[in-house]
Amino acid sequence: MTGDEHECRAGPPRVRETLLALAFFAATGLAFLWPALARFGEASFTTADLSQTYALTMTGPMLRPSNAHLSDPVVEMLPWLEFNAQELAAGRLPTWNPMNGAGVPHLANYQSAVFSPFSLCFYLLPLKWALIAAALAKLCVSGLFTWLFLRALGIGGLAAAAGGVIYQFGGHNLLLLAYPHSSVAACLPLALWAVERTWQAAAGHARWPRWCAVYGFSVALLLFGGNPETAAFAIATTALYAAARSVAFARAGGPRAGPRRPLAARVLGLLAAASLLGLVAGAVQVLPFLEYLSRSTLVDQRAVGFDGLRSAHWPLQFFPDLFGNPGLRYHPRPNLPYPNYEAANTSYFGPLSWMLALAGLWQCRRRFAAGFFAALAALWILCAHDFEFLRPFMVWFSELTRAPVNRSQLVPLLCLAALAAFGLDTLLRGTAPTGMRPRVAAACSAGLILLCLWLARGAALQLAADSYAGNVPSGHALRVPPHMAFMGWIVGLGALAFALLSLARAAWQRGLFAAALLALLWTQSAWVLRPFNALSKDEHVFPRTAAIETLQREIGRERLQVIGEDTLPPQTNMRYGLSTLAVYDALWVREYDRLYRALFATESNWRESFSSSARDAGLFGARYLLARDQWPRWNPGVPIDGNRPLAPTEALALAGGSVLEQSFVAGRDGLDRVALALGAENDPRPAFARLSLIDPESGVELASRPLDTHSLRASLPKRALPLFAFDARYGSPTGWVRLEFEPVANSAGRTFVLRLSAEPGEWQHGFIAWTTEGEGQPLPAASLDGATLTRRLCFDFQSEVTRDLEVAAEFEPFTLYRVKRSPGRFWLADGVVPAADAEAAFAAVTSGDFDPWATTVLEGIGPQHARPAGGTAALAPRVLEESPHRVRLACNAAADTWLVASLSWYPGWRATVDGVPVEIVKANYAFLAVPLPRGAREVLLEFDSASVRLGAWMSAIGLCLLAILALFPGRSGGP
Repeated sequence: MTGDEHECRAGPPRVRETLLALAFFAATGLAFLWPALARFGEASFTTADLSQTYALTMTGPMLRPSNAHLSDPVVEMLPWLEFNAQELAAGRLPTWNPMNGAGVPHLANYQSAVFSPFSLCFYLLPLKWALIAAALAKLCVSGLFTWLFLRALGIGGLAAAAGGVIYQFGGHNLLLLAYPHSSVAACLPLALWAVERTWQAAAGHARWPRWCAVYGFSVALLLFGGNPETAAFAIATTALYAAARSVAFARAGGPRAGPRRPLAARVLGLLAAASLLGLVAGAVQVLPFLEYLSRSTLVDQRAVGFDGLRSAHWPLQFFPDLFGNPGLRYHPRPNLPYPNYEAANTSYFGPLSWMLALAGLWQCRRRFAAGFFAALAALWILCAHDFEFLRPFMVWFSELTRAPVNRSQLVPLLCLAALAAFGLDTLLRGTAPTGMRPRVAAACSAGLILLCLWLARGAALQLAADSYAGNVPSGHALRVPPHMAFMGWIVGLGALAFALLSLARAAWQRGLFAAALLALLWTQSAWVLRPFNALSKDEHVFPRTAAIETLQREIGRERLQVIGEDTLPPQTNMRYGLSTLAVYDALWVREYDRLYRALFATESNWRESFSSSARDAGLFGARYLLARDQWPRWNPGVPIDGNRPLAPTEALALAGGSVLEQSFVAGRDGLDRVALALGAENDPRPAFARLSLIDPESGVELASRPLDTHSLRASLPKRALPLFAFDARYGSPTGWVRLEFEPVANSAGRTFVLRLSAEPGEWQHGFIAWTTEGEGQPLPAASLDGATLTRRLCFDFQSEVTRDLEVAAEFEPFTLYRVKRSPGRFWLADGVVPAADAEAAFAAVTSGDFDPWATTVLEGIGPQHARPAGGTAALAPRVLEESPHRVRLACNAAADTWLVASLSWYPGWRATVDGVPVEIVKANYAFLAVPLPRGAREVLLEFDSASVRLGAWMSAIGLCLLAILALFPGRSGGP
């Protein structure tokens, strides 16, 4: 009997056996989640205590988060899921997110996972319950359907359970458990199971079309999972399996089986049709995503070129915590293993999985599925790893290599799980050839893994030494040997159990040793990797602090710009109903993002901004500005390069009678603030000094203030503040000491001198000034007592702050400013400048003299619409009604004009004026404008995406056709 005949004759497991399997995988999932269940009364299964590293959401002294690396689910996925739930509860499809940037597509970003079956947990349950329920559901589904698929291949229950545990707790599925990637991975075995059952039903002359329909539904589930690249790899895997299975089906049984090729062609054709219907059923998710992708900056920013997994990282298959674990106290560097723990270890399969898979290779000649998965695993290993000899060939697939390798790791994980199940099944019930071959396979596999373990130990220590560049942290020697010993025990016990299993005669002995292997398989992954999915105390999960409540009260629906990195990371602001300029959805609307990056000089994922101006705030509709340390960096004289951290600082102690000076040239008129970073040592006797700003041309002192060390120390923040890459590091308590004065009208191009004069005296500890290299800054060096230094002071100067900003609220360490001239998100244009194309518009709005509140740049209009600034005065529009995708405004214009809306230029926006549809024009390169006749008018702006509507109709049609296909009887006769 051939392997394929055996597979075809293997009937589906009984209901009782399936329920037992479900209970088993639920038990393994609950065992993994036990810490979360045991601490359910005080903690949540999330790393949301990341909030304790940001001053706005700190509830007490700054704490080390449970796993700062696992930030995306907190920053993105959870706020999106809660937004989904709110919108669906209100009877709306969550198509648009108005709270980040100037609004971004929400459903279309794909990872919002609006239609994922696992998102139902967040729609039906409170957040704390949903976190555990969704994780458990993913673990159960991935394990159970892997088991069902392996059982369909004719593998015994225990061996199939081993394959299910390997897939259930592989590095990809476990480390990405809080991501939508794992939702897709959980449905991959379902799709393969449906394909296999289709061919078995066809071989048995049963109703195979209904299994084709199941496959079509599974394709739709893969598309709805929440990650497009992972879904693409999963669907490609099922398509390859279906095609290869058709060949095996046609050839199975030899000439006595009859003409099977016509039936194979029909089955394969219907599977292809069902797959196509599954794609159609997922259109409501796919079409909006493709539209967003075509209008995003993702493809432009993702470099073309192969960046595979490092082949030198192979010891991590034995020692995944070689560099610690972000969920543990020991984790010296976040970028080790390169590029980080998560990316490097999502390809972790476990040494025992490799041992069983090696034994499963003996089945490749007899069993189609074993050969298929072995070939696919080998292909993935070659393509995914950065082997030098393959680099020239990878250039041929440059477009495919845009997708990160870690999106594909569910594929080799399932391959190894299947091979391991074949290997264990060989020994459990003797499906291999008779004689010594099964025992030889077991002995060779165990011996090879033990040999690799011995080699991996030395290679791992060398890898660590190379990665730390010889500067190995002291904790490494204390942490790594116990981890290596633990993994050694796991491998040794697993090899022993495998060897005993090959020698066992009685069924109960084989069952006992197989159960021991199951426990060790669970331990090598679930137990070892479990700290990564850490817990957070409930009070640290999206806390509502006094600072947050102040912002909510003061800002309302208006837009906020936060200066610096100590902010609400996007998209966490959605959780609090705050609208901010930054966007982090991995796609970014092209025009908005290009303009944002150009003006704020930032390329980071979270798009932090480090300074602002009237032009910048006006363009993006920001009415409020939030800054730390009472220094808003408005029109700053010393810019920050957002792509390079600040240079190190050095202390400069000021002795009694010393004079420290820093000269600078003002870049614009209206100079009205200067600040110096100044520290003070703790001493019972105060030191005194005077800070002043001098105009050297006239010798006039523009501003001055007396200082003493005691008052300076008393003014510093009372609690430790988080430090980021662009926070200057000082060796002692330091703060900004400011000089504020009447604006200097003609300050542009003039030189000024900031002087710190220490009064004579004998002090053991006095003032500390700080110097920096000032790389890339056209600023002269400082001088001390007339001698020029090699470094400049840590200082800054600003212009037009008094004219443009007023304090709205203060709460340590932040100050909330109101932009005086800003009407907010909507205003009536005064001057109009037509632009010939997008590049002309971009050049106009990024020019230094552009004032968005006086002039609007419009594309696609004729020169007859040009109007100079100052021609029309009008009141700001008043918001009558607002929801995430709809806003109704009351406008009153003295003459025909334009309503400018700082909403992202994106397909789907429609406008009516007094109920009459009007054309929307692209304004200020990235936003919207609507022609507005004179008089009192009511304007309705509504986002109604055509891609969503078309996708919804296509999905409904696809699902209906799949349902009809499930009822189709098919051919019941012979082939």
